[in-house]
Amino acid sequence: MAENTQNSNNYYILWDRYAKVTFKVKNGSETEEIEFERFQVENGVDSSPDFEIETEFDITESTNIAKVVIYNLTDEMIKKLKKGVEVVIEAGYWNDGKNKDIGVIYKGIIESLKGSWNNADKKFEITCNTYNDEYKDTKINLKTGKGTKASTIIKLILSKLDKLKAGTIELGKDIDYKDGKTLHNNVKHIFKELAKDTKSVFFITNGVVTFQPRDKINRGVLEFDSNRFQDIKENDGTYTLKAIFDHRFQEGFKINLDLKKTFEQLEIKGEYLITKGKHVMNFKTDAYTELEIRTKFDDEETKKANEIEIVTGKKGKNEKSSKKKKIKKKVKKMERIKKIKRKKPKRQQKRNEERQ
Repeated sequence: MAENTQNSNNYYILWDRYAKVTFKVKNGSETEEIEFERFQVENGVDSSPDFEIETEFDITESTNIAKVVIYNLTDEMIKKLKKGVEVVIEAGYWNDGKNKDIGVIYKGIIESLKGSWNNADKKFEITCNTYNDEYKDTKINLKTGKGTKASTIIKLILSKLDKLKAGTIELGKDIDYKDGKTLHNNVKHIFKELAKDTKSVFFITNGVVTFQPRDKINRGVLEFDSNRFQDIKENDGTYTLKAIFDHRFQEGFKINLDLKKTFEQLEIKGEYLITKGKHVMNFKTDAYTELEIRTKFDDEETKKANEIEIVTGKKGKNEKSSKKKKIKKKVKKMERIKKIKRKKPKRQQKRNEERQ
């Protein structure tokens, strides 16, 4: 069912942008679909309710977040949009409806709702998460037989869930639990434990769970259209890329870049892994995709390992260690000098007393 609530003002839609937010409201055994859809009509003006979208994603076990702001909802509609209602967000470019460039950028459930006034408009903010009702709230009690593989456990758990689905399950090391495995916790905790055991990372994209080796994350390679390029910044080996909205980009994909910023003397060429990002769709102002990209992914465990660095000199000694020892010796020597200096006034005072 499309929501036909009229807005007090008509909003002009820029650059043929398109978005649709669908709420799936369950009434017993039936599901009512409430749609908010915006795209450019013939005269460039649309009277449907105005809304804004921002989604965030990354390669971590944390849930992906979406924020939807809808203006001037009826009281009846507000009553229907409750915590736990399923949400699907699609966005892109309408292109006269003939050559649509539209894709799903988010799937999840409503986490919280907040209403406020923005001048004369009623502003309704909806925050969503990636199915935390299953991911964090569902408890698993599982005891496997001897010799059960980690991949088998992951697929078994996902087969018992309604919303979270199995995507690519490729482990760094698909270990056998020789004595079986006993698990009593929520889905998130169990997946974290299994990822650690198997030297893997896992993340959830639109309800699809992906496990991949820490050093081989790759859901596919996407070509970057340089015509969509807006800006790029470098920060300690990581780049933040901003481009005109592109629904294709998700965490875990690689993008093939060939960019050059002459003034900043910055040139980037090759394949880069998307580790983090966000999609923003606003019909009056911004519509862009921002990505954090790097040549490889370093999780916390890998970072800790990289912090241990051994530098050997010509004689095979650890130079850093030697330097630390020299510094310690120097500090101790300074401490001794300070002590002697502190004692000197006392001796001088005693001599003065003897002379008197």
